Amino acid sequence: MREIFITGESTYTKDERQILANQYIRLCDLLSAQGVDVICATICLFQEIRDYAQQHIRNFRLVYLQVFLDTLRERDQKQLYSRAERGEIKNVMGADISFDEPKSPDLIIENDGTQNPTDLAGAIIVSLLPEQR
Repeated sequence: MREIFITGESTYTKDERQILANQYIRLCDLLSAQGVDVICATICLFQEIRDYAQQHIRNFRLVYLQVFLDTLRERDQKQLYSRAERGEIKNVMGADISFDEPKSPDLIIENDGTQNPTDLAGAIIVSLLPEQR
């Protein structure tokens, strides 16, 4: 496996996203093997990456924060979608990169902006950590 470190100058091609995801997976597994409870929040566009993570990370749980494309385009704080539509940038999910919706997440949370982040985090904890119920 080729290893590189992606800097702020990344173009976020599919290959770069794959490499970065594999780095996260290895780090999460290393920490998990040491008894550390790990939460890693990433944008994971491809099912093959999620499948690999599930196979290689102990106690892996997938939380899918579902945000509809229309909502993402409305928020567009970094102007990624508008810039992609004008052809100024590439490799933007929903513009020129497709998204593989997770096949079987452990939890789906619709993030439409109606709940505050603390409530969303609480829903994740209650759902995935039975001792917190």
